[in-house]
Amino acid sequence: DYYASRGLGDVYKRQNIQEAVKQALEERKYIERELFENKTAYRELKIRPTNSSESCIAYTFDKNGKEVNHCKMWSPTADDLMADDWIVSN
Repeated sequence: DYYASRGLGDVYKRQNIQEAVKQALEERKYIERELFENKTAYRELKIRPTNSSESCIAYTFDKNGKEVNHCKMWSPTADDLMADDWIVSN
């Protein structure tokens, strides 16, 4: 297993999207990829997987962790679906 250290020494297990979604649903958390982080705009993108009509919800957060925006029906790219660097986060 691969681990990614982010922020204040947090360690997350890297996994494929199917494993990450299953864990996120069980623990009521977000999924994300390091690729999503946009440091110049101070935005962090996290995805909340659901089985509701809203599908997966994309949330953006500012550098202080405050929610800036969210959007229903997030659609992953082919690269997102094939990646094995997904992490489950708060």
